[in-house]
Amino acid sequence: MIVVFRVDASITIGIGHLMRCLALGGELAKKGWCCFFACETDNFQIVTELVGEKHSIVRLPIDARHHASTLFQQLPKGVDLLVVDSYKLDASFGKSCRGWADLILVIDDLADRQYEADILVDQTFGRSEYDYSTLIGNSCRVLTGSRFALLRPEFARMRQSSLNRRDANCQNIGRILVSLGSNDPDNITTTVLDGIIATEKAVEIDVVLGSQAPHYNLVSSRVANLSGARMYSEFKDMPGLMASADISIGAGGTTSWERCCMGLPSITMTLARNQFLINQNLHNLGAVAHLGSIGEFGKEDISTSLTELISSPSAVRSMSMLARMVCDGQGIERVINQL
Repeated sequence: MIVVFRVDASITIGIGHLMRCLALGGELAKKGWCCFFACETDNFQIVTELVGEKHSIVRLPIDARHHASTLFQQLPKGVDLLVVDSYKLDASFGKSCRGWADLILVIDDLADRQYEADILVDQTFGRSEYDYSTLIGNSCRVLTGSRFALLRPEFARMRQSSLNRRDANCQNIGRILVSLGSNDPDNITTTVLDGIIATEKAVEIDVVLGSQAPHYNLVSSRVANLSGARMYSEFKDMPGLMASADISIGAGGTTSWERCCMGLPSITMTLARNQFLINQNLHNLGAVAHLGSIGEFGKEDISTSLTELISSPSAVRSMSMLARMVCDGQGIERVINQL
């Protein structure tokens, strides 16, 4: 069985698309599938570093009009499954691959264009299949909601121990996880660090930022001068960091479901358009404290929100209880069962 993942990743859009496809590809590979990741050449370094030698990679030209023909040339016998996770591709790409791919799975979280798919997955909490009713064909099966979140199995394996630790001790907020995406082009990480410092609380800080991020050296230097702060890049044990953290400060997107799976209380910001609905729905539920989009918050807002949580263990516990109800980490198996 052969699956091709047509997925985007770059410094601008981050690696969330690629990470959820890698999670799905990893589980399919365990079941005997052969996985190919098809990505544009200008983003090839990022893809190569993350995909590594686990799967095969297909280089695509920057011009999306030639993506289908390139795939046909590389895999002329066709594939069993095509997974499309790209905001810039619509139904025209899927239609061009009909006959070459036996089955098409689209992963999306915007519901803003026409799609050609047999199965469409939108893991956004609160999303309804009716949001796609005018955007897909009558035969497409739509899987919506965070029960279909595509998380690496490590999150499900560590979930219970993380929840047990929180239930046993929610009184002391001593360790904070800061993760604003692998690239953080707007350097929100520094604003967050300033906000934490402004609380004047003695806490440990774990900062996660990719080494290719444009402000990596600046953030790394800042972290080196903070007592109790540590910096991680290309870090693979995010489940472990989340399980050890008492509060997270971060962006929306795929990592939202990771935090929810671990029952991790979070202060969040919207740093990209696909994150707003996620953050809004989780904030309305009470699972996160959402501060708004870029330009709507500063270090004072971060400091105030963090101080309020530190001084209210009951609020932290409530946030954890609500977050853990959103995602159990079993989404990949549910999607594979549909396949």
